[in-house]
Amino acid sequence: MLFNLSRIILVCIFIIASASCSFVPPTTSDYDVNYNFSQLNSYAWITKRSDSDKIESKKKDNTKVITLRQKRQKLAIESEMAKKGFNLLDSIGNADFLIKSHNVTDKKKDVNRFYSTWGYYPYYHSPYIWPRHISSSVEREYEIGTQVVDIVDAKSREVIWRGSVSQRLGFYKNQTPEQRNQIILINVGLMLKSFPQKLVK
Repeated sequence: MLFNLSRIILVCIFIIASASCSFVPPTTSDYDVNYNFSQLNSYAWITKRSDSDKIESKKKDNTKVITLRQKRQKLAIESEMAKKGFNLLDSIGNADFLIKSHNVTDKKKDVNRFYSTWGYYPYYHSPYIWPRHISSSVEREYEIGTQVVDIVDAKSREVIWRGSVSQRLGFYKNQTPEQRNQIILINVGLMLKSFPQKLVK
């Protein structure tokens, strides 16, 4: 009896740990290994409305609307960059590096398989060791939203660092605006964790 109780406790601990880990959003990062990040001090945003920006289209887009999510992401990035010691400039002309953030959506499929077993505890049989069982699967499709951040050298116009953080769409559905702000701050902080801090001179 004590042995069975111990097994149940261990299973519960494993389930709780797995559930808590599932709330940590997956992040990725990549960078130019030959680039000298210690020379960076200030940055500016790349915008589609700038005709002088060689990276963006030459056409002005005066109809573009910034969503609340994009605004939160932008403020979160500026907050993290301030913590790392970088200064935000209004013009790209004097900045050491430029930042561009955008969101992409991708569809994923989740397949769950269920087994039916014979008998009652303690005489039931595991589907993995008992050949006579019935299984069924349920397939669900959902969307993943990914924020991608490119950091570009201001002179060469080459990407020197790229990071991304993904979150299942609908995750913010039941969250308050304050909670959404906090979640995006945490997600952006995790994504930019690998970006080096400003070198103190």
